[in-house]
Amino acid sequence: MTSLSAIIDYLYNWAPPELAAPWNSIGLQIGDPNAPINAIHLSLDIDLTVLNILKTQPIDLVITHHPIFFKPIASINTTDDMGQIISTFITTNTHLLSLHTNLDAAVGGVNDALLEKLGFNREDGLPIEDEFGRYFQLSTPRSVVELATIMPARVVGAQQDRVSSVAVLAGSGHGTLKRVKALGINCFITGELTYHDEVYCELNGITAILLGHKESEIMILPKIKENLTQLDAQLTVTL
Repeated sequence: MTSLSAIIDYLYNWAPPELAAPWNSIGLQIGDPNAPINAIHLSLDIDLTVLNILKTQPIDLVITHHPIFFKPIASINTTDDMGQIISTFITTNTHLLSLHTNLDAAVGGVNDALLEKLGFNREDGLPIEDEFGRYFQLSTPRSVVELATIMPARVVGAQQDRVSSVAVLAGSGHGTLKRVKALGINCFITGELTYHDEVYCELNGITAILLGHKESEIMILPKIKENLTQLDAQLTVTL
């Protein structure tokens, strides 16, 4: 049986904590690093489905992409969302580990999983900003319709038939949009943007292809499972 600390070290070798954004909360969220781990459940978030699994199945560790802790907690009310999460993990003796922006930036991580799904090669592009996302100057312009039908998507912003440069960023593209404009990119494939971001795209000649936040990141879960089974083939890993 593998210890939680061994799992953390192994995953940190793939997605080093120093890659995480300064504002981010990653790593062990709840639990004992010395605990033995046999059964692991993977999810992007802690939601009602995950909580129900913990109440009905013997899970030792949940690994999520999105952490539950970003700001200090002043109190815990077990009737609200955070209280339900914390109390469920404690009463079921389940540990919680999160790999967020460090896994976004890692080679073979969240953004690379999306690139693979879209048919782009990481090595053919350049980082949009601080290793988060990639952009590509296309040798031959590509059809917006073609790009928007690889995955279910909503197209907003500037109306263009073909584009000559593409930026790809999983999750929220909100904080990267001005950088996309500064790079002269005319197509941005991302998970989500705000209403005002969509207006910004329209005014600045950027066609945005929105995949959905969850939909742009979900491809990473099978890759986490693959990595964990390479560490220990005896681990039970569910999605």
